[in-house]
Amino acid sequence: MSYQDRLTSRLRVVSETPNLVPALIVVGALGIGGYFVYKIANPSVPGGSCSTVGSPCYTAVQPYQEQFQSCLNSYTQLNTQIAQSGQAPTAAQIATLANYTQCMNDAAASIASVAKGYEPQSNITQIISGIVEVAFAAAVLRYGLPALGTFIANLRASGGIRTALQDGSSVSSVITNGTTQLARSLNLLDNTEIDAWEAAVNAISDNSVTDVEALYATLAEEDVISQAVASAEIAALTSSIDADASATIEALIAG
Repeated sequence: MSYQDRLTSRLRVVSETPNLVPALIVVGALGIGGYFVYKIANPSVPGGSCSTVGSPCYTAVQPYQEQFQSCLNSYTQLNTQIAQSGQAPTAAQIATLANYTQCMNDAAASIASVAKGYEPQSNITQIISGIVEVAFAAAVLRYGLPALGTFIANLRASGGIRTALQDGSSVSSVITNGTTQLARSLNLLDNTEIDAWEAAVNAISDNSVTDVEALYATLAEEDVISQAVASAEIAALTSSIDADASATIEALIAG
């Protein structure tokens, strides 16, 4: 079964699943203090009723938000371990990272399918994005290289990272490129393995692009989002993911 077929099957199951018990995964990940610092700094995280604690939509998406957070934590932790080792990721590690990305996209698809029952179709991508932003903050804080969040913010300002936090593929792209560029700037990477690092960055980028296309094509086929929105998301994200990989490779070469 292809990834897109698996997503389609998962969406059909989710659409028939009743609301489940909520879990305050973000509070658990950041701690109460860290969570409120994040919310104060980001007061306009989108999501409509789905981002309102205690609302029916918030409650319904919590199991899938928890899944997304868990897979992103694992992705960030492995990505950090690889960077700290200095050695380019092996084929097996790249495959594991791809599995975590697919896990996040499965969760994002489930969130979208559930949210459709509570919010207008036009809000769905914003709902996913709001959840991804909070999950990203939690994962970077707990599992990323020191100062990774600040480094990524600086890369955004300079154009070194352009990808918006929209789904599993985009957040894994941002984590990979941010971590790799930071590790290179800190001289953590083995200089004899730069060619291997370049190949790994390209492989991870290619996986992310494939998953982005599958995710939004499936959401459109299931009428969770419109075909126009799906096409726009695919075009924007594939372009920015490719651009970020190119920026990372330039940083690897430049040293």
